[in-house]
Amino acid sequence: MDQRVSSWVACVVVGLVVTGQGVRGVVAAEPEQKSPASPLEPVSALAEFQLNPRFRIEIAAAEPQVVDPVAVRFDENGRMWVVEMGDYPNGPVKGGRPLSRVRWLEDTDGDGRYETSRVFADGLLFATGIQPWDKGVLVTIAGELIYLVDSDGDGVADQRETWYSGFKQENPQLRANHPTFAIDNRIYVANGLRGGVVGTRRAKWAGVSKPVAISSRDFRFDPRSGVCDAVNGNGQFGLTFDDLGRRFVCSNRNPCRHVVLGGEYLKANPHLAVSEVMQDVVTPGAGSRIHPISKIWVTSNLHEGQFTAACGVTAYRGSLLGDDLRGNMFTCDPTGNLVHRETLVTEGVSLKGKPGRKGVEFLASRDEWFRPVNMEVGPDGALYIVDMYRAVVEHPQWVPAELKNRPDNYSGNDRGRIYRIVPADHATGNRDDAVPGLGRLKAARLVDELRSPTGWRRDTAARLIYQRQDKQAIHPLLELAGDKKEVVGRIHALWALRGLGALSVGVIGDALTSGDDNVVIHALRLCEKRLKTHPELWERIDVSRLTAPELRFQWLLSQAHHPGWSTKAEAKGLAKAAVAVCLMRPCDRWTRVALVAACGRHGSVLLDELISAWAGRDKVRFPELRQLVGMIAETIGRNGNAREVVEALAMFESGPGTNPAWLGVYLSGMAGLDTGLAGGGRSLGNPPGDFGRQRLNDMWARIIQWSVRPPEAGMGAVATQLLSSGPEAVAVPALIKQFDGGSVDALRSLARFPTKTIGDVVLARYSRLSAEGRRAALDVMIANPGRAILLIDAVSKGVVSRADLDPGRVDRLRRHSDEVVRQKSKSVLADLVPKARRDVLKRYATILSAQGNPQKGREVFRKNCTACHRVDRLGVDVAPDISDTRRWTRQQLLVSILDPNRVVDSNYFAYSLVTQAGVVHTGLVASETPSAVSLRQPEGKTLRVLRADIDVLKSNGISLMPEGLEKNVNPGQMADLLSFLKNWRYLDGRIPVQLPSR
Repeated sequence: MDQRVSSWVACVVVGLVVTGQGVRGVVAAEPEQKSPASPLEPVSALAEFQLNPRFRIEIAAAEPQVVDPVAVRFDENGRMWVVEMGDYPNGPVKGGRPLSRVRWLEDTDGDGRYETSRVFADGLLFATGIQPWDKGVLVTIAGELIYLVDSDGDGVADQRETWYSGFKQENPQLRANHPTFAIDNRIYVANGLRGGVVGTRRAKWAGVSKPVAISSRDFRFDPRSGVCDAVNGNGQFGLTFDDLGRRFVCSNRNPCRHVVLGGEYLKANPHLAVSEVMQDVVTPGAGSRIHPISKIWVTSNLHEGQFTAACGVTAYRGSLLGDDLRGNMFTCDPTGNLVHRETLVTEGVSLKGKPGRKGVEFLASRDEWFRPVNMEVGPDGALYIVDMYRAVVEHPQWVPAELKNRPDNYSGNDRGRIYRIVPADHATGNRDDAVPGLGRLKAARLVDELRSPTGWRRDTAARLIYQRQDKQAIHPLLELAGDKKEVVGRIHALWALRGLGALSVGVIGDALTSGDDNVVIHALRLCEKRLKTHPELWERIDVSRLTAPELRFQWLLSQAHHPGWSTKAEAKGLAKAAVAVCLMRPCDRWTRVALVAACGRHGSVLLDELISAWAGRDKVRFPELRQLVGMIAETIGRNGNAREVVEALAMFESGPGTNPAWLGVYLSGMAGLDTGLAGGGRSLGNPPGDFGRQRLNDMWARIIQWSVRPPEAGMGAVATQLLSSGPEAVAVPALIKQFDGGSVDALRSLARFPTKTIGDVVLARYSRLSAEGRRAALDVMIANPGRAILLIDAVSKGVVSRADLDPGRVDRLRRHSDEVVRQKSKSVLADLVPKARRDVLKRYATILSAQGNPQKGREVFRKNCTACHRVDRLGVDVAPDISDTRRWTRQQLLVSILDPNRVVDSNYFAYSLVTQAGVVHTGLVASETPSAVSLRQPEGKTLRVLRADIDVLKSNGISLMPEGLEKNVNPGQMADLLSFLKNWRYLDGRIPVQLPSR
C-alpha cells in the first residue's frame, strides 16, 4: 500500500453542513482550503467529508468503543462484531502478548449509535476478519481460522478452537481474511495473496479433507462437515458476493475483480491451460482513476490519481440507499482517504463498471487520518464504513530502513471509527433500524426473510436455516422454490433445500424451465451432480434461450458433468450441440474457454465438429474461430495422444480451398498444437504418430511461405514463431532471411537452433539493432554454448557493450550449463566498472555518511537533473521514473548518478540517428513503426523521422545520462542531492528530517 502526501490534488469540494447526526449536504468550496490539523475528534472529522447530498454520514461507533477496526459483521440479533488489529503494523514486542481483539457493540436505544461495547476476545495475533456462526464467531488470525464461543453467557469468549491452519503469515497486510457465508452454504476465505497449505485442526473433522494448497486461490469450507477445498481467484483484503452469488475480490491495484471461472469446471479437461479466471470489473492499475480531496502521496509519480491501496470491496445489497445504488460496487482506498463507487452493467458473461459520479468520489475526506479499509451493509440497509483512523497505513516491509521505526507508525493506535451512511432525510430511530431479532424467528419466518430486499437479512436467514437443519423449513422452502414471481428469493430457496438434503430432481427440473435466466443458471449448477443418474434433466433446458451470454456460459460449463462424455460416440452428439449453441451469437473469451473446458476432453471430436460447422456457413467469425481452433489444438498437443495429433494435422492439411482466412485458421491450429506438444518435450518438427515424412515436409514448406506472405493480416508473426519448431535445414535459412529484413520475431525463433552461423549473423548486425532487438539477440546468443562464447569474446573486444548485459543476463552466463561459458564469463565480466568511474566513486564515498540538506539538494536537482528526470513536480520524465528513490540506499543512488552505465535498461540506451542529409540526432527510441522512428530527447522533446529519411540508426551502447556529473556537483552538493532524493516527500515538516548544522 501507498500512503500520505505526494501532491496537492486540486478539487471542487467540500463545504459541509453538519448537524448533530452528521453531514446533511454538500456545497461547492474553494479548491485550496487549508488542510485540517489531523488528528480530529470524531464529530470534527465529519465536517471534512465530501458526500453526495442525497446521503448523510453518521458516527455509528468511535474510540474508545472501537480502536483500530479492520472488519465488521452483524449477527442475527443485530449486534455489531468488530475486529480490531491492535498489532498493526509491527506486531507485539518480542515475547509480548498479541494485541488484536474481537469486540461486540450494541445500539440499545435505537439512535444509530452503538454505545455499548464489550471486548469478546483479546490476545489475538493479527486478526483480519469475522463471520458469525452457530453459538460463536469464526475469526481469521495469523495463519489460522479459529472459532470463539461464549458458553456461560457473560459476553466474553471462554472457548477457543482452531478449525483450520496453514495460511501464510509473511505480512500483516497479506493474510487470510474476510470469512464470508455464501449462497452455496459454504464459507469462503480470501487468500491474502500469499497462499499456504491449509488443513483442519479440528479433531472431529480428522480425515474429512486433505490439506489443500491455496497458492493464487481462495479457500472454502463447509462449516458443518469440515469439507474444504481451494477455489479459483484470490483476493488481497476483500471478498464480497452480489445478490446472484457472484464472487468478487480486490487487491491494491485491482479495485474489483469478478471470479468468472470456477476451478471445478477446469477439472473436466486437464489439458486446457487457462491463464486467467478473473475479470477486472473496475479499471485497474494505471488506467484507474480516483479523485482525492486530501494531500496524499504515493510511492511513484506514475501512480498519482490511481488506486494504490484498494481494499474492502463490497457489493451494496440493500434498498435503503435507493434502487440506483443496488448492485453498485464500493471499494476503499485508504491512501486517497476515500471510498469509490461504480455502477455495473453486464459485459458478455461478466460485468463492467463505471464511476458513480464523474470526477467525484462517493465519499472522500480532507482529513488525512481517515483510513477506510472495509465496509459492510447492515441489517438496516445502511452502508457502514470501517475507518482505522491513523497517520500511517504503510507496512514497514515496504518502506525504507530509516522509516521502519518512525514514531508516526503508531500514531492513531488508540483511535478508530465506524461510520454509517443513510439517506439525507432518514429519520433517526426509524422502525427499520430496530434490532432485527432474526435469531428468535422460527423456520417459516426465516424462509420469509429470503424474500427480503436487503441482502443481510437473506444471507443471515439462509445461514440460520443451514446452521439449524430444522426440517420445518422444507415445506415453506418448496413453496418459495416454486414461486415464479421470485428470482433472488427462489435461488436462495433452491440452495437452502440442498443444504437440508431436500432438493429433489423435480424441483430442479422445474427451476430449469424458469422464465428467468438467473434461476436457470443456478438450477444448472444444482443439477450437475444429478446428471449421472438423471440425464433427462438436460432435456428440460430450452436451447433456443442460450443466446443469452451468461446462460449459455453456464450451460456449457455444466455440460461437463453429462455422462455422455464417457464414450466417443455420445461425445460427438454433445460436441455438435455445444458448437451449434456457440454459433448462435459471438462468444467472448470466457465462453470459448467454457466450450473447450467442458467439451474438449475428446479434442479431435470437438475440433472436427467446430471446423465442419463453420465451413458450411457463409459468414464466419474468423478471429473467434482462430482462437478456438488454436485452443483446442493446444489441448490435443498437451494430451499427446498420437492418434488425435495425426487427426488434427490431417484436418489442417485438408481444409476447404485456399481461402486466406481459412489458411489463417489452420495456421493457428498448428501453432496451438506445437505449443501443446512442447509441454511434453515434443514439437511439430517431430510429432507423435505416423503422419508421413513427405506430408510433414510439405507442411513446413507452406509455413515458410506463410511466414513471408501471410495468408491474412497478423498471421505472419505466428508462422515465423512456428518455424522455431521446424526442421533446421529449412527453418534456419528462412529465419535468417527474415532477420535480415528486420524481423525481431525471426531473431527470437532462431534461439533454439544450435547452428554456429546464427551467432556470426547476429553479431554482424548487432550494432544496428533496436533496444528490443538487442535483448532478443542477447538471448539468442546465451541460449547456445558456442554462441555464448562468441558473445563473451564480442564483449571483450568491444563489439557488444558490456553495459548491454543487464544483471540478469550476466547471471545467466555465470551460471550457464556449459563449464567453458561459466569460466570465461567470470573472467571477462568480472568487473564492469571502468577505472575512471571507480576512482570517482571512491572519492565521493566519503559523503555517504553525511546527512545533507534536502532543501539545498532540491536546487542541485533543479539545476542538473530536470532535463531528464521528474521528482517533486520538478522536471520531465525522459529517463526511468526515479521518484520512489526513498527506498534506495544512498550507496545505490550514488552509483547510479556517478556510474550511469553500470546497470542500465537497454530501453534507455542512447541512439544516434543520422539522416540522409547528414544531420545527427541523439535520444532514446520511444517508438518504431514500419514507416517512422521517434526519439525521446532531454527536456521532454520528441523527434519523429521517416525511415526513408534515415541513413543510420545505431545504439551507442551507453545510457542517455552522461558520465561526469561530478564536474558540476561537488561532494557537499552531492550529499545534499542524495538527501533530497531520500527525503523529498517529507519536506512539509510533518515527518521531521534531521538537517546538518553546516
